[in-house]
Amino acid sequence: MNKLLLILSVILTICVSACDDEGVLNNSATLYDIATFDDNTDAGAQFSLQRQNDSPTITLLARGVTIDTANIKPGKRVFIGYTPASGEPYTSGDISLSVASSINNDVLRISSLDSIPAWDGDPIYLNSIWRTGKYLNIYCRVSQSDTKRTFILLVDRATRGDSIPQLYLAHNLLGKPQSYTRRAYLSVDISSLWSEQTCKGVTIHVNDSNHDQETYTFLK
Repeated sequence: MNKLLLILSVILTICVSACDDEGVLNNSATLYDIATFDDNTDAGAQFSLQRQNDSPTITLLARGVTIDTANIKPGKRVFIGYTPASGEPYTSGDISLSVASSINNDVLRISSLDSIPAWDGDPIYLNSIWRTGKYLNIYCRVSQSDTKRTFILLVDRATRGDSIPQLYLAHNLLGKPQSYTRRAYLSVDISSLWSEQTCKGVTIHVNDSNHDQETYTFLK
């Protein structure tokens, strides 16, 4: 159902920079993904990446390049731009790294909706939402604010034992005035819920100003 739309959305996001005019993946183009920074090795910075859903995990090595671990700790999720040295996308091997930037990392919160005032208080402009292994990833635009806001993914405690638990992307500027928008990435570890035997999938509720739908479902 929505799953196909979500996958197409992710592919479209990648193809903006990595496909030719006919939509064919260009092996020499720069790819953009959310990956896990494993650590700096003697050979260079190493990343782990799953393309989508339960696809195999690949290892990417930015040979001769290191990451400043004072800003990005090993194990953190990062946004990377890179070109595979082999010319074969989404296979393990050396890469030429053009960008590695920190993003919002979090774990799935377990709570009741009553504990999150106005979870849908401020909409987001959703570009893509997709799962890679134990992570749920979100690429969107949000109103710029230099002050604290609510921007988390939570599972409603009352539905945690259901076959399809209900998750909510809570975004609230806490009364702060809205201004121009900026890009935002969020990668959430949902393994505490996804690994439970009773869980057959999840439905995410989003106050989305970009699409005519409010829920997105991922099935195991």
